[in-house]
Amino acid sequence: MAKRKHKQFRTLDSAEIQGPGSFVKIKSLSLQEIMSHAGNGSKADPAAMGLAVLDEMIVGWDWVDDDDNPLPIPAQNPGTVASLPFQEANWLLTATGLQELFDQKN
Repeated sequence: MAKRKHKQFRTLDSAEIQGPGSFVKIKSLSLQEIMSHAGNGSKADPAAMGLAVLDEMIVGWDWVDDDDNPLPIPAQNPGTVASLPFQEANWLLTATGLQELFDQKN
């Protein structure tokens, strides 16, 4: 019997980038939802599109800034992912599988 591997909501272990016990809760988006960030049919900027998609996908986390203050949840505060250091944003793109999508050549 088939069983979906990627449920609508899943939790990623982010210890590698934010330390032991840290997590990111993501909502799986449909391809249609992801492509809605492409704009009006013109060639979308993959980086901007990736950041916007991540903002929508991340519905919970326990990430902190350099002073250990909690960061706002991206789904509730668009633009949060864009304000992260490159290493953290890149980790999110890879861990969610979005990097592979944006790396594909047309």
